[in-house]
Amino acid sequence: MDNLDKILKLVEAGYTKDEISSLLSPEISPEPSSLEPEIKEEPEEPKEKLPDQSEYIAAMKDITDEFKKIRDDLRRSALISDSSQITDPLEESRKVLASIIDPPNLKKGNE
Repeated sequence: MDNLDKILKLVEAGYTKDEISSLLSPEISPEPSSLEPEIKEEPEEPKEKLPDQSEYIAAMKDITDEFKKIRDDLRRSALISDSSQITDPLEESRKVLASIIDPPNLKKGNE
């Protein structure tokens, strides 16, 4: 039935009987065509031995440890180079408390 549908479509498209039979003949009796690439069996090359999963896990653990060390070093250097040191903690606390009690109003100067 599938071939019949194909034949009817080809007839409607304007193909002749000879053209249709030549188109359908490869489907009916499949022969290796010269257009298809020949599949040659190649001898399998020995694959490299893959390392165990435990080796991968150990390598990932080493990398993670190195990243943790780098992170800790960055934190230490950030703390050392922090330039916001309070010279007078008592005066600084008074300024903070004053800004909470009476916050500066920026619109006073514009009025």
